[in-house]
Amino acid sequence: MRIVSMIAALALSTTAYGQTATLPPDNGLYEEMYGEALVTVRAEADTGNAGAAFALARGLLAGEPDPSEALEGAKYLEIAADAGIVDAQVQFANLVRRGGHGAPPDAQRALDLLEKAAKTGDASAVLTLGSFVLDTQLGAAGRDRALDLLQNSADAGNINAANLLGGLYLQGRGVPIDPERALEYFEMGLIVGNTPAMVSMGDLYRSGASGIAPDPGKALALYNHAGTLGYAVASRRVADMYLNGEGVSASPETAIGMLEEQAGKGDPQAYLALADYNLRGEIIPVNLTNALAYLEKAVASGNATALLRLGDLYRLGAVGLAPDPGKALEYYNRAIELGAPGAERYAGNLYLDLNQPFASPSRGIELLKTAASKGDATAAIRLGDLYSVNDLVQADYDTSKAYFEMALGFGNSNAILDLAQALVSGPLAVAHRDEALNLLTGAVESGLPGASAELARLQLAGTFPGRGLDGVLSMLLDGARNGDAAAARYLLQLYREGYGLVVQPDHEAAENLLASLEPVLGAEGVAVERIYLAAPDGPIVDNLQAIDAEFSKLKRGFGVQVLRHLRTSNAHAYVYIVQKRLKERGMYSGPLHGMLDTATIGAMRTACEQVGAERTCDAGPLTDGAVQVLANYLFDPAVSAVETES
Repeated sequence: MRIVSMIAALALSTTAYGQTATLPPDNGLYEEMYGEALVTVRAEADTGNAGAAFALARGLLAGEPDPSEALEGAKYLEIAADAGIVDAQVQFANLVRRGGHGAPPDAQRALDLLEKAAKTGDASAVLTLGSFVLDTQLGAAGRDRALDLLQNSADAGNINAANLLGGLYLQGRGVPIDPERALEYFEMGLIVGNTPAMVSMGDLYRSGASGIAPDPGKALALYNHAGTLGYAVASRRVADMYLNGEGVSASPETAIGMLEEQAGKGDPQAYLALADYNLRGEIIPVNLTNALAYLEKAVASGNATALLRLGDLYRLGAVGLAPDPGKALEYYNRAIELGAPGAERYAGNLYLDLNQPFASPSRGIELLKTAASKGDATAAIRLGDLYSVNDLVQADYDTSKAYFEMALGFGNSNAILDLAQALVSGPLAVAHRDEALNLLTGAVESGLPGASAELARLQLAGTFPGRGLDGVLSMLLDGARNGDAAAARYLLQLYREGYGLVVQPDHEAAENLLASLEPVLGAEGVAVERIYLAAPDGPIVDNLQAIDAEFSKLKRGFGVQVLRHLRTSNAHAYVYIVQKRLKERGMYSGPLHGMLDTATIGAMRTACEQVGAERTCDAGPLTDGAVQVLANYLFDPAVSAVETES
């Protein structure tokens, strides 16, 4: 098999790990020598020595350079790239692809540089070109070329290419979903000590997949080993398994201790994880004070992203914290000052909210443009959307398309779907609907997740010339079989609900399809679809029991989603599920019948009181707010001492 033939090449990439020596105190001599070397190398680079220019660029751009060093580093990197140094071409292409350090975004220039670099056969250049083509050149030809480039890079021993291919086979992106083949790619990284490959393998064994049984023990072993090699992501995974009791006895105290130790070693993401634990209230009670303290510690440790998290908390509010958009804006502005990626977008969107007293569309758009110029694909998509409708700005096809294409160049392939949607609705649709069809068709051919479902919706709605019902269903089925979860869910919805006079409900077809979709949707996703399929069958006891059995397979996220759906699609099933779980906790003593009798309402009221949400539940047990409170309670009764209303 071709994959096996790569092992020898990959083995050449093994990284040696040395011992850390005890060093004498720094007396400033190193900094003095570094400064002298900088002057010498700069002078040599200025004479036209490309190698010196590349060395200088790498030194100036290392770590977190100040703006003047970054500008100078980018200039010398460009000199080295233009001179034909392959590594410089790859690095400068990555810089101009997104823009930054004085270089504006320029996807075409990035592509030209990568094409030149890849012609040398350099495995890293071939990988980078393959990734670029996969993200930006939609259609069957682009997909096939990208996959060939990635495979060639992996064959040459590039572990990152093997990891990327493994991810594609897990996602079903451009290839059929195949977890076992993905595992083979990750195993190549394992044998040469590549820590991201170890974590990817651990994730597979932790959750399991088609053909791969869940094995928390293997997951822990992989995470632990990657953690000993200094990979902080792996150590955070171990803590999470202790928090949830996966492969070990549940111990929130151990998990928190591990994360605090990790944070003390310089991993600010550990502080963010600790803040999340205290905000979610899934395993440990909600504690806003602790969450805020951890976020502030992350900021103090140099993580500017934590400022964005703090801003979001004040923008949206939380348990015990009233929304304060003005305070949120202060945090976003601090994040901008410290250079947090995307910070301008956060502030810009707040200025675009016309409900705010400080709303300023012109300031918001200015900030979004700044964010996009720094490589923020989400900001570019937001601008593309804004310029596709006559709302805050005048609709303009060229400007809108330019921003969507900028996001595509940054690597956000979904920008194509967003552009297509913009071109079929609003003022741009009159002249550019055919372009949207071509874009979506190319996206489907390239295997972009979500493209089949979007094209199917528009064709069934009559927006585009249809390929006939059989053609639409066949396209969705092909997408589902290749791992496109959006295509699978939309196809199931059509079988379940029908579509006007075009598609009649066909529950038997839905059931048959569901049996084959676990590799795509996962066990929980299949359980959700079974519940949605059974919901219309009403309050028959057997049906309520069947829905409850599927609900028992769900964790909190899907569980809350399902209960909110059942509130309107089958209220008896919602009540039955709540009755059963409150009965298990001794809070309800009546029969399980799914009826809202006095005993059931009283038990629900008690649950709401335990989490301090009486006001929310006073509106009625079938209101969305009450369902949200009760759903959260069913998955986390430990928050009984926590106030959940602000």
